[in-house]
Amino acid sequence: MLVLGIVVGSLLTSLEDREFHVILPGKRQIIKTVIGSSMMAFGALVAGGCIVGNGLVKTAQFSIKAWIALIFIAMGIWLAAYIFYADRSGKKM
Repeated sequence: MLVLGIVVGSLLTSLEDREFHVILPGKRQIIKTVIGSSMMAFGALVAGGCIVGNGLVKTAQFSIKAWIALIFIAMGIWLAAYIFYADRSGKKM
């Protein structure tokens, strides 16, 4: 109910302020979203669960599989951040 209240409340506020409008993403953004979400789903499938399950719960239970998954989760986050925030001007970071 909390999530529904947030959605309905923000909708009503934007309608009252006359700021509501629908923005459709471009074709490139849709493709990037589909690829990214597919990679996340594949990673969750291979790791045997989500980041919360592996990173918080199973590592607290000292599961070797979870620790390995956590290492690769951290490496994936680092790689994605490096690619996303890389300086394309040729200067070293």
